[in-house]
Amino acid sequence: MNSTTKALTLSFLERYSALILGIGSTMVLARILTPAETGLFSIGVALTLLMAQFRDFGVATFLIQEPDLTDEKFRTALGVSAITMLLLMAAILLGSGWAGEFYHEPGITQVMRISALSFVVIPFNSIVMVWLRRQMQFHTLYKMTVAGAVCHAVTGVTLALLGFGYMSLAWATVANNVGTTLVAFHHRPRQYSYRPSLKVWRQIAAFGVYSTISNICQEAVLRSSDLFIGRSMGMTAVGQFSRANGLVSMINQSLLSGILPVALSVFALKRRTGEALGTAYLGGLSLLTAIAWPAFAFLGLMAFPLIRILFGDQWDVAVEPARLIAAAGMVSCLTILHPSIFQATGAMRQRMGVQLVIMPLKLGVFFVSAQYGLVAVAAGTILNALIELVPSQFAINRIIGTRPLELFTALWKSLLTTAASAAGSILILIYLPPAVNHLWQPIILAALATGIFWLIAVFLVAHPLADEILHLIGQVRGVLSMRFQRLRPSRK
Repeated sequence: MNSTTKALTLSFLERYSALILGIGSTMVLARILTPAETGLFSIGVALTLLMAQFRDFGVATFLIQEPDLTDEKFRTALGVSAITMLLLMAAILLGSGWAGEFYHEPGITQVMRISALSFVVIPFNSIVMVWLRRQMQFHTLYKMTVAGAVCHAVTGVTLALLGFGYMSLAWATVANNVGTTLVAFHHRPRQYSYRPSLKVWRQIAAFGVYSTISNICQEAVLRSSDLFIGRSMGMTAVGQFSRANGLVSMINQSLLSGILPVALSVFALKRRTGEALGTAYLGGLSLLTAIAWPAFAFLGLMAFPLIRILFGDQWDVAVEPARLIAAAGMVSCLTILHPSIFQATGAMRQRMGVQLVIMPLKLGVFFVSAQYGLVAVAAGTILNALIELVPSQFAINRIIGTRPLELFTALWKSLLTTAASAAGSILILIYLPPAVNHLWQPIILAALATGIFWLIAVFLVAHPLADEILHLIGQVRGVLSMRFQRLRPSRK
């Protein structure tokens, strides 16, 4: 197994373990907390995360792509991270009161203040995580993610059962960061000193300005839907939209998030060694869309039974928005590798330019759509995904030399595979539609049909993923054969 395949395997294992724990705790919390309580937490955490985009200030990008990472540079990264975290913590604590007054919800103030406690441990945590990604030590990242997920699930469910309401989610966020930090401390790189410094801060600042502005633009758009909905429609509507978003984000967490850390590490490594990125980017995009597009299509088509089974009947309003957000997810797949390319090549100024152009347009879409209901906002996510795709792809093409025809060549087999897999769910919806008291059989049959049609299509169109599947089967057979040989009694 080559290093990239092994890294992807560990990264996916990391994400799926966290996903399973997350789904379990979410299923419990969705039946304890009301949509209004969930919406209140969503607003508080949205404002916190929006301000938290200042926390990195280019540290991650600097550590990932820096060819010669010395002790001095590592200590400076730690020092810059610690200072920005302290400033952000103070800003969140000071701004939390205003946020509660603006939304007429004192609970938002409480959520922001508790969430700010995470910034005490994040500097050390984040530095170690970035270093581990640079070294492609995804087995250690797996331990960190699982530890954080366990702490989050146990804390959230326990406090919710004890009647803490929306604050159980805030404390669970703090517990997640504490759990990952404990593992990070044990696996910290010991060749570096941990005395913070600011000696080469200008080198980091060169990345920090562009990176921070880009991240703020993206986060502002990502969180603006909740913020506009909360102001126009109230906390219950925010909770429903957040649940629809949460269903779709399961695919991001299980599929896309597992690829991105590896993609960034691989792209950065290729750049440091002078290799071209175009082939790796197109190949990665082809494999990514062949998996993610069918998953988003399945989620959109089967949104009703999925939401009923996972969250219960108080979240039915989230069904229609979830379908539209899933469609937006299919478009967003085409830009999911773009941040990794920008970071790996150090083209943060270009990324910032793209974000500054599209941010006002995307904010305008969400502001207007929030006046017309949740379905309109969900439809706005599709339009915003298209708004980002055009200028972002144009910039990527210029940076790594890819062309539109090459993109079509890399994607047309994924389109056919997605259409074939979606046919499985459509047949079930036609001949065995899910109903309130008839959920499990349609969803199981749809999943089986989708999987079978997808697998057949992958091999019929000779998608590059077919070779990866055959390679994986060969590796599994080899491992099983070796273990079988060890178990067989030796002949004398």
